[in-house]
Amino acid sequence: MPNKILPTFFCGTAIKITSVFNIATPSTAKVTVMSPATTDVVTSANMNKEDDSVYSYVLQTDISWTEGDYVVTVEITYGGYTSVTQQKFTLISQE
Repeated sequence: MPNKILPTFFCGTAIKITSVFNIATPSTAKVTVMSPATTDVVTSANMNKEDDSVYSYVLQTDISWTEGDYVVTVEITYGGYTSVTQQKFTLISQE
């Protein structure tokens, strides 16, 4: 049964991950996605700048991916500072 609190998507679909920062142009914006089995399916991938402070990454899932809760970690650097945030989503199989 899907988690009713987290955003839920079908395995095999594309998921757009968007982050809005309070810094117009960080030095780096990277994303890591971890599966329910605690294996990285994406590791430190560069995010795309859409606008000042808005970055995104399109994650293409596969129908063979494990159902469950995935953890998205976004890390930005600016000068000597690093900021890390996390969000989650749930994948379910298409029937």
